[in-house]
Amino acid sequence: MMSLALLGLLALPCSAAPGALDFERLAAAAGASGFAAPQASGVLVPASLRVPLTRTLLTAREAETERVDLSGLLDRHLSQSSSFNDRVGRHRVALTLDQTEPDGAWLTVTPPGAQTRMVLIEAGMNGRWSAGGRNYKVGLDINIFRARLNNVIVIRDADSDEVLWSKRISELMSTSYFAGEEVRIGGRSYRIFLAHMPDESHRPAIPSKVLGICLIYDEVFEGRHVRYRTFRVLLDPLRRPEGVTMSLMDGERALLKAAPDGSSLEISR
Repeated sequence: MMSLALLGLLALPCSAAPGALDFERLAAAAGASGFAAPQASGVLVPASLRVPLTRTLLTAREAETERVDLSGLLDRHLSQSSSFNDRVGRHRVALTLDQTEPDGAWLTVTPPGAQTRMVLIEAGMNGRWSAGGRNYKVGLDINIFRARLNNVIVIRDADSDEVLWSKRISELMSTSYFAGEEVRIGGRSYRIFLAHMPDESHRPAIPSKVLGICLIYDEVFEGRHVRYRTFRVLLDPLRRPEGVTMSLMDGERALLKAAPDGSSLEISR
């Protein structure tokens, strides 16, 4: 991220006192044919030491651009959110989002050395799988007196009904949220995620080859969490030269462009 201190310096008005450099005039002249930065009064800088001013001035677009390295971000939240241990080993548990369920989310369970399973979190939630010779099932413990996000996801041994792991949806969402990469857009802090979208041709679903980007904003009122606002887009359209313009918090618009190889993302306002 470009230094905010530097941006603030460039935005400050400069006086016309003797020896002062008029940054606004310099910015207007930078890049013009034959342009050379004027000297401050009484100071002579050898030509060999002069640095073209165009290398230090930021365009408005550069000043409002955030660049994100995506190389280590793919599915990172799946292994940094929650887990449980049993005789098979350590199972990673997380929450992920896709592009087809606007308000929905998926529970992901990654058994040791096995394929990640993905189960849509909903009232009739019901997923079953096997790993390491053990059978598992997952469901949602719903109470009509609880807020929807306070309902509890429960993973059990499918044969004995033993509870192996349980957590409120809100708690899992919170731990998954902090596994994202923090970015600042328009003075607001978002968390960005890169993840495989679910392939629903399998039961439970498994990660597909399609990748998606999700920006999550933690909406807070008087210091307390209110809700998470999500903004989602598939990665492939971001690789096009024109990128994709998204509407974020309060209708603020941002242009997202990914490198052709998907290794980085540029977000500009």
